[in-house]
Amino acid sequence: GRRLHETFQEYRARITARVGSLAEAFDQLTSLAVRAAYSDVALSPEQARQAVVASRQVSSQLRRSAGGPRRLFGMFRIERLSR
Repeated sequence: GRRLHETFQEYRARITARVGSLAEAFDQLTSLAVRAAYSDVALSPEQARQAVVASRQVSSQLRRSAGGPRRLFGMFRIERLSR
């Protein structure tokens, strides 16, 4: 996940450096997330739909790139309090 100190763009850069196939979907998701978080104007229903589609693509590609054992251990991950 995104580290506490990371901006949306830093998180996108870190993840897409590891999984290059995420670039397009993650760029779109990052752009929409920044707009939703910082704009005075709410996302349109179409933009919200685009964010859902992009997030599903990103999630699916991340799972595939992780491999079986890592994916399995990720299901039981315990978050560290010191993050």
